[in-house]
Amino acid sequence: SKNFDLTASVYLRRQDLWLESWYNQHIKWPWDNRFSNATPEFFLSKKDEFYWLDYQWLLSEITKYVGKDKLYVNIMEQSAVPDTTKNFLKVVGVDDSCIEIKKPKNASLTKCQLDVLRYIDLKGTKPTQRNKIIRALNALHIDECDGSKSIFNSQQRELVLNDYADINHKVAKEYFQRDLLFLEKIEYPKVNYLSEKDILKKYIPNLLKELAS
Repeated sequence: SKNFDLTASVYLRRQDLWLESWYNQHIKWPWDNRFSNATPEFFLSKKDEFYWLDYQWLLSEITKYVGKDKLYVNIMEQSAVPDTTKNFLKVVGVDDSCIEIKKPKNASLTKCQLDVLRYIDLKGTKPTQRNKIIRALNALHIDECDGSKSIFNSQQRELVLNDYADINHKVAKEYFQRDLLFLEKIEYPKVNYLSEKDILKKYIPNLLKELAS
């Protein structure tokens, strides 16, 4: 900031939703041996390693280099920011009317698909191999799968939300002058579970058939 006129834009996502997305990414495109075949329970036990989820700490670190008056903070919720790309372009003064904004292709997998995939463990595979396996997985019929992408059950979700409640309250007060940082109603969707027997005896063999075809 001594040499440049810096600004920063930060979009905060509710921590339980962020962790679900991060878990999905670790299974689908793994780079850490500990998490490439991790259960949601093990993943949550290591959540403190993702220290940047302490948004009070994160924002205070950013303001060491970018003045608070140059820091734009918003919330990743439909009621606040329906489209982060369009919102960001508006914040930095770019007219998006002449820009084609494509939908992201990095779609999350369902909980059932992740259960199958983590038994395969994609760590060390090449991108082309991973893409082929994921395409076959998307084509695989899983009886128990209803399309739900919820990773954590209600108890796990409450644990995460409670752990960050005080931090989020302080951020809400400082940056938004309110008590709650995230305003949307917390949903507790059903979490689908596949048995190890079905994964190993049914779905992985069917996935291999899909790959072979």
